[in-house]
Order: sequence, then C-alpha cells, then structure tokens
Amino acid sequence: MLTRHAQVRVVLICPGATDYALQHRVQGTLEVPLNAQGEQEAEQMAGQLQPLGLQALYAAAGPAAQQTARKLAKGLGLRVRKLGKLTNLDWGLWQGMQIDEIRQMNPKVYRHFRRHPEQVCPPEGETLGQLEQRAAGVIRRILRRHRGEVIGIVAPEPLRSVIRHLLGDGDWGDLWRANCAHGTWTELEVDPEQVALPG
Repeated sequence: MLTRHAQVRVVLICPGATDYALQHRVQGTLEVPLNAQGEQEAEQMAGQLQPLGLQALYAAAGPAAQQTARKLAKGLGLRVRKLGKLTNLDWGLWQGMQIDEIRQMNPKVYRHFRRHPEQVCPPEGETLGQLEQRAAGVIRRILRRHRGEVIGIVAPEPLRSVIRHLLGDGDWGDLWRANCAHGTWTELEVDPEQVALPG
C-alpha cells in the first residue's frame, strides 16, 4: 500500500476571463488574451492559492493560460513551466462561434455533446479522445516528476476537464457550461500508481 507522501496534489486552474469567455464563444486553439477582468482574476487567484504551498506551476499553450500563469508565478514566487506543446481542444469550425449559435444551428448535436461529449467530433476539429491521447504522456511525466508535491496546472476548458478526467475525477459534466468558466480552480489528490493513462 502506498503511503500518502507518494501522492501528488494537483491544483487545476482555469485562466482568467477573456472577451470570448464573457461572450460565451468557443475559444479552443484561438489566440485570445486575458481581458482586464481576467488579469484581476489571476491576481486574486494568486492570493487564494498562497496557502496551498504550490511547489511547481505548469501552463498550457495559449496567451490566456500563459498570462494567468505568469501572474500566479509572480504572486507565488514560482517560475512557469510549459506543458510541452500541449494546446487546447481544436473545435474546428465551431471556434469563434457563440455557444447559442451552435445550439440553434444544430440542436441535436448540441444536446448530444452536452450528454456524451466524448462521442462528438466538432466539424473539422478533434475529439476529446484525441486530446486525451495528446495530454496523457505530458500528464504522466509530470506526475512522476512531482511525487509527494503540490503542483498547479493552468489549462483552459475543455483541456482542464480532459486533464481532470485523465486523473480519474468522475464524468465529463456539461462542457458547454465549463467552456465559459474562468478564474476558478479545483484540487485533486492523485496517486500516480492508480491513474490509468492511455498510451
């Protein structure tokens, strides 16, 4: 039986707000920076995360995640490490569209994605399974490197939900709603030996 010190405490952090998040637009791999509200949210999160004692901070590719991580790093006295070249989900033709537009254009696909997002591939985009395959190796290396430590990972939705799912934290939930999340974080206790990562 593994002792508690072998676990990794993972803090999953959603970047601060962007104009797209506030407009309920699908951002995906588009290069959308933080807005003024997002910068303020990142600074507030630095104060909230201070008591957790983060020992490492990782950030996904993309301006919002990188800007959020830099503000957190400054407030927490850490340096930002990149999640390799890991990018967010490619939503294909849905990128830049408002969620309501997608719902009105194709209500059946919208509802199916809400209930079973892993079964839907956005037009000319990629599936959550493909994103999981891309993310699994990166997450595996991080868990091995930080046994017994507390780490933060800044990742936009739905990449954050994909990482949470890889780490064994329940079902997918409503990713349409999660897509509009910003400036929030959750903690997970992860046993690297018990996480079954694909690949």
